[in-house]
Amino acid sequence: MDKSQLDITDESKRMCRILLDREQVVPSNTLFQDETFYIACRQVEDKNEARVIQDIAQLIVPSAETLSTLGAIDLNILVESVNGG
Repeated sequence: MDKSQLDITDESKRMCRILLDREQVVPSNTLFQDETFYIACRQVEDKNEARVIQDIAQLIVPSAETLSTLGAIDLNILVESVNGG
């Protein structure tokens, strides 16, 4: 990442301040835990956009099947596919 010549809007700065001031709950069993987050960020640092989106999207919105496997039994009825007909 690089600093933008456009800087950050005041509204974005306020939103960041609100998020930083609130206590955040770190989801368990994810790469968001302190000991693994830095490593996860480093792994996507020099990757192309598609790879970054693939890796980060799964952290932000985990697969329903993965959540089901981890115990979210209400999601057992969901099926995922990629490039399916």
